[in-house]
Amino acid sequence: MSLDSLLHFISSTSSNGPEATDLAFAEVDPMGRIVSINPFGRLAWGWRSGTELSTELILALEGLGSEHPTELPIKEGGLHLRGMCIGKREGWFLVGFEPGKESRAGDQFSFRSMMDQIPQPAICLNTSGLAWYVNEATAKELGRKVSALQGRPVLSELVHPEDRWKLAELLELAARDGSAHSVIRFGVHNRTGVLHLVQSGADEFQALILPVISSDSEEESPTADSFYRSFLEQGPIGVVYLDATGSVTFENHVFRSIVGEEASDSWLGLRLTNIDRLDDMSTKALLRSIHNQGTFTGMVRLIDPASARPTHHLRIHASAIRHPENGVVGTALMIEDHTKLVNNQQELEWVERSEKVKALLRELATDHNDPSAFLNSATAMLGEAFKADSAMFLGLSIGKDRLVDISAWYLKDNIHPDQAVVTLRRSMLTELESGRFGRFITCGAGTTNPLCEALEARECWVDALRDNDQFAGHFVFVWSSSIREAQWATASRLNEVVRLFEALYSRLQAAASYRMTVAALDDALFGFSFFSRWRSAVPFCYRVI
Repeated sequence: MSLDSLLHFISSTSSNGPEATDLAFAEVDPMGRIVSINPFGRLAWGWRSGTELSTELILALEGLGSEHPTELPIKEGGLHLRGMCIGKREGWFLVGFEPGKESRAGDQFSFRSMMDQIPQPAICLNTSGLAWYVNEATAKELGRKVSALQGRPVLSELVHPEDRWKLAELLELAARDGSAHSVIRFGVHNRTGVLHLVQSGADEFQALILPVISSDSEEESPTADSFYRSFLEQGPIGVVYLDATGSVTFENHVFRSIVGEEASDSWLGLRLTNIDRLDDMSTKALLRSIHNQGTFTGMVRLIDPASARPTHHLRIHASAIRHPENGVVGTALMIEDHTKLVNNQQELEWVERSEKVKALLRELATDHNDPSAFLNSATAMLGEAFKADSAMFLGLSIGKDRLVDISAWYLKDNIHPDQAVVTLRRSMLTELESGRFGRFITCGAGTTNPLCEALEARECWVDALRDNDQFAGHFVFVWSSSIREAQWATASRLNEVVRLFEALYSRLQAAASYRMTVAALDDALFGFSFFSRWRSAVPFCYRVI
């Protein structure tokens, strides 16, 4: 049945008089039950969806032989009745009207008044898909006001994302043959219906969606689709659906618990490539794999847009949704939160990494007897280990009013030694001398710090060093152009390593001091002389007093 036939059916029932503008309209299934009914019909006949018609009325409808409006020989609720078949044994349309002067089809009858009386979604749209008219049933189906739908691609919004590919084909067929129809899913509840599309002008189409009802009552019996979605919503794993354009059309409760429950955290309606929390590299790999192979299994990171640091590690199993008539129409994503597992693995790696750094420090202390040689090697090794741009040991000057770099390491090899010399006023770091632990100093995001400016640092770590409980200087890590690996270069790990460095350096200095003392005593206290006495060469030892 075409939409033209339906409109002709309704218009042939109207009369010229303004008193006849209200029509009772109902759709009847093949078993003689009401599928849908407009408000005037409920008022006039007292029927509701699911109401079974009387045997007399069913027999009258079964007597209709074609898709042409025919007046029935009975009345209902004081109204004359006119019926029309829907296709071949798909049911009937039934219209009740008050007796009056019949009009020729279309006389004194506006299209809008007809559409308003149809209890199913009806839309007038142009060739671009933008609606210039929608009826109340359409607005109700979308949960919006009629005024808010003008000028929008309403038909595309009404049809399920996985079935939208059919619209372009239907428009081409309607433009060529005058009308076309197809089974689609529509509305917020994803009901199944038949979309009828008719070309009413050179650049104008009219659309009507007639629901397909398989149960006794649409309102009382849950559909398989709603049960399926309920299962996905309550499942133990995160589920996300994408349509053919890559936009998110469904996300379940488990997924929302991962990314956040706030409305601003939702991905619904967003394209995968426009979600700022997704790591770009992982997203591209995901989409490329789905496009080429149809499947993807791998890890994807969620990042904090402000800091660009990962917040979640997700394992995604993705599979393209294929339609036998149109290829890929969407993608299903099954998502597991592996953040805790990945963090535990990383923590183990960081512990091993930290122990390795400590072992290297002890090895350097064993290999070098000279404190200066150990200091230079250890400074370079620690700077590389914590991925700093530079690392340095700042010691006190002779006047003890300044801090000078006794040992320094730079990531860039092209820095000249003269340019690398750093001299700072001791007063800049006086407050840190008494502390037992180091701390981060940051410069950026509208803040400034004299130390960061002097060291040309975005962020630095400063830790006071002591020798025999006396302040001896500072050990400094500088991150300038690079970003600190926050999960590794933490305050606790830096403190542990610098405390070990401090202990080893103090021990080497004590050992060197001891050796120097012993050597000085040997030089000052003892001397040897050989001379002849009693004409024989006998060695004598004189003690110098």
